[in-house]
Amino acid sequence: MKSNTVLRQFLIRSGIIISIITLFTYGVLYQYITSEYHNNFEEEISIATGVITKAIESRQVATEKLEREIDLKLQAVSKAVSNHLEGRPTQSISSQELKELANQWGVYGISLLVKTENGIEIVQSSEKEEIGLNTKAWGYWYTAFQQLFSYGRVTVDKGYASGHYWVGPVSKSDWDADKFYKYAYYYDGKTEFIINTFVHSENIDRLILFTGISSLIAELNTNNNDIAEITVLNTRAWLKGRRNQIIEPQTDVPILYGDNRYALEQDKDKILALLSTKENQNNDFTSKGENFRKHYIALPDQRVLMLVQSEKRLETTIVKLNLFIISLLLISSIFMLILLRTATRRQLLALSLERKRLLLAEEFKQTMDMLPDVLFKCKYDASGNIVVTYLEGVILSDIGATPVMDATPVNDERVLPIFRQYISDLQRAFQGEMVQYVLVVGEEYYQVNVKPIYDLNETTVKGIAGYATEITERVRLEKQLEEARDEALNLAETKSKFLAMMSHELRTPLHSAGGMLELLGETPLTAVQRQYLQAARNAGKTLLVLINDLLDLTRLEFGKIDLEIQPFYFQAFMEKTIELMSVLADKKGLMLSYEISPEVPTILVGDSKRIRQVLMNLVGNAIKFTDKGSIHIRVGIVQKTEQGVLLGFVIKDTGIGIAPEHRETIFDQFIQADASISRRFGGSGLGLTISKYLIETMSGKIMVESELGKGSKFIFTIQMGMIEEVASIVEIVTKMEKKHIEASSVQVLLVDDREENRNLIKAYLSKSPVKIEEAENGVEAVRLFRLKRFDLVLMDIQMPFMDGYQTTEAIRQWELEHGLPPTPVIALTANSSQEAIQQSLKSGCTEHLVKPVNRSDVNRCISKYAPIQMTKERQMKQLEGELRNVKTVTY
Repeated sequence: MKSNTVLRQFLIRSGIIISIITLFTYGVLYQYITSEYHNNFEEEISIATGVITKAIESRQVATEKLEREIDLKLQAVSKAVSNHLEGRPTQSISSQELKELANQWGVYGISLLVKTENGIEIVQSSEKEEIGLNTKAWGYWYTAFQQLFSYGRVTVDKGYASGHYWVGPVSKSDWDADKFYKYAYYYDGKTEFIINTFVHSENIDRLILFTGISSLIAELNTNNNDIAEITVLNTRAWLKGRRNQIIEPQTDVPILYGDNRYALEQDKDKILALLSTKENQNNDFTSKGENFRKHYIALPDQRVLMLVQSEKRLETTIVKLNLFIISLLLISSIFMLILLRTATRRQLLALSLERKRLLLAEEFKQTMDMLPDVLFKCKYDASGNIVVTYLEGVILSDIGATPVMDATPVNDERVLPIFRQYISDLQRAFQGEMVQYVLVVGEEYYQVNVKPIYDLNETTVKGIAGYATEITERVRLEKQLEEARDEALNLAETKSKFLAMMSHELRTPLHSAGGMLELLGETPLTAVQRQYLQAARNAGKTLLVLINDLLDLTRLEFGKIDLEIQPFYFQAFMEKTIELMSVLADKKGLMLSYEISPEVPTILVGDSKRIRQVLMNLVGNAIKFTDKGSIHIRVGIVQKTEQGVLLGFVIKDTGIGIAPEHRETIFDQFIQADASISRRFGGSGLGLTISKYLIETMSGKIMVESELGKGSKFIFTIQMGMIEEVASIVEIVTKMEKKHIEASSVQVLLVDDREENRNLIKAYLSKSPVKIEEAENGVEAVRLFRLKRFDLVLMDIQMPFMDGYQTTEAIRQWELEHGLPPTPVIALTANSSQEAIQQSLKSGCTEHLVKPVNRSDVNRCISKYAPIQMTKERQMKQLEGELRNVKTVTY
């Protein structure tokens, strides 16, 4: 016993250590993933910066070349226009003629500048709005014009001059930053005016030859899809306040035009600060958004490179890591539960062996101590008083008595120590009873047996005789056994509570996880994502089945499962069961069939839920271990009794069969016929054990016939009841087949302390005409219930301040005080024990749902308890329709 206690303590400590190590590993992995993710982004930033910087340098070279080509073009056009206008007075030239010349030579416009007393004015232009402008206020331009009229070389530091020809200005800061202008001024000394021609380009200032951008994006996306956007920002336009042209559109870069979708406004100050950064300071910075990171890098020519990193892949990786850690913790918990359960069974077995050893020792001692320690006889004297006529024994001196051979009153000091507190017992023996009592002398115990002595006619008691035997050791052993039994019961109770708690703690996250996975499956997903989702859902279902099997097995061992005996349609029951199992059979290409003997009654009385559990376990095994062929189920009457019928089931398959040496062990816990079977087919080895327990609980038996390689045949019986009166059938049919009417505008009060559980229920009911009020605890629920009427209450059980039982009792008390009909209250809990169900119903709950619940469970409750009642006429028509299915019943 001590070693088992030490083992349990070791297992608990090991579980804590495993949890700590798992959480520590999670932290290390999380740190590594995020660090590696960001380091990769830094490498991508370096690659992108190098490529774009090189492209900008190429842009500058290309821009200078293009500017030189435009200069030469303007020079040629100016000379050609001068030759065309040579010898003509200014008044003879019209604005329209200049416009035609501009179109002919492919320039934006042509103007004529004349030297007057007031300065140098534009006297004619292809652009009418420029005619009459005086150039005195034009700064270095005016100086250049004066030098041209003097037929001298232009010496101003702006533009490009060659003899009597000047090209300028080239500074875009004097003009619209979104356009590029070039002007040419020509004076040959023959005419009275300076010829001005000019061009502008919408694209020259935006010319960036990003020849490597496409290959850069392809290279980055080959590794991952983290780079969501590569953008070059025109900060000069931003400085001028043109919000609609912050981003320069490029043909081979995925860039947004206008306000950026990654919120540039919040980074404006830092971006502008980059432009004033000195060489010895940082020339970049990072800004973090909700699910992205933006990295800004200062580039030449007052531009800023922005790279946006999407963190969706990182979030997906973290979610997978979380699912892995949760699964690891759950598997560890289940493993520890199994080990604890094994340790408990060992302790119970040790207690049983110890008890047998003590009983054998006691029997041996009783055999050795057959001679009594005290013998005595008593009778009534003439006065009607009890006297001792004989008293002898080896322990008399130890208890202060002395042997007597003559009539001695029972209250005499010589015999009184034997009978002091037991005179009334002696009187009962004189009345003809067999009397036993325990004599306590100090720390020793003696069992006294007294019987009456009859006369020859055996009608009158003439005296009594008795003997005393020491039972001190037996009493001590009984006390030890009682203490051991109490300890075992306490241990079993502790285990039961522990399992109930673990059931709740395991089912609650499974409830949320399974529900959220179900809702996730209703959203648009890629094929790979849906494959991952299905794998997670299958793992959750497998884990839930394993938890249910372990809990069922424990309850069965301790006799904690109560059968729910109710009438049900057997034919419909079998059809539904076969329908559920046909999905698995169809996937393997197996034929699944069944037949029911005509002798089987239409309606039977029993626990249909547990019978279906047995059938699904056995048929599921048959499907699992059958690669080709069929599975056939036969049901018939084995025996009719006064209590009902003994129903027989035969499940035959064409599977792999069972070797003779393994047939006796397949019903043991966690046992399969061969270790390789577990590796090939999977399974925990609990299905047959649970089925055997359930069948025996329902007064039945199970056996197996099998031959290796030729299939197996499982045969079991179950005791079932029957309905004997047609009136009872009507009542049962009405109760069983009542249709549920879908509720409309139902007011529901949802009570749960966990927000994720409330969100899950609301998501389940999002497409139903249901209005939901939420309460985080029982106190809030009672307050809301008193303020307004609800059609249904969904009640969590384990909550702070006031649990679900107390909350339901408070609601029922308030309804009783105000004369209101009871509102349906559905208990939602992860505790599936029979005690929890009974406590829910006792507190006033209408129904008990065990987590995890799915959408159909919730909608069924809404439909079932919706406040819509059927009319009496409709009820009668429905009843008539159901009774047509019950023509005759044989019993």
